Amino acid sequence: MIGNDHHGEADVSGSELGTWGGPKVEPGWTRNCLDPWNFVFIYAQGEVRPCCAYPKAIGDLNKTSLKNILNDEPVKKIRRNLLAGTLEGSMCDRCSMRAPIKVDDLKKKVKEFSVIGLCHKYLGRRVTDFEKWP
Repeated sequence: MIGNDHHGEADVSGSELGTWGGPKVEPGWTRNCLDPWNFVFIYAQGEVRPCCAYPKAIGDLNKTSLKNILNDEPVKKIRRNLLAGTLEGSMCDRCSMRAPIKVDDLKKKVKEFSVIGLCHKYLGRRVTDFEKWP
């Protein structure tokens, strides 16, 4: 069943895995997705999700700020899992909206896209602790 509590990863155990999304990613691969770094889906009632296909909220604007939601553990966990290729049991593993990509290639894309990458590109500042940043 697909869980819908408001914390952590969606529980996608059971028969829904066979009926939703695309094929699972292979070891060493992840999804070509920058959404957890540059996009959120906000419902009118205040529920925040990391993308339009994700079945559960990562926060609620009626309870906390968007800044806090985007820096809270649920979205950080999604980012870490994408960067590590540890998608087993998550909706991201079966996502049909984003193609598979090698983990190292996604890390490069995130680094280039991120504030860290933009600071280096436009301000000429080198940031060395990217690996610590989820």
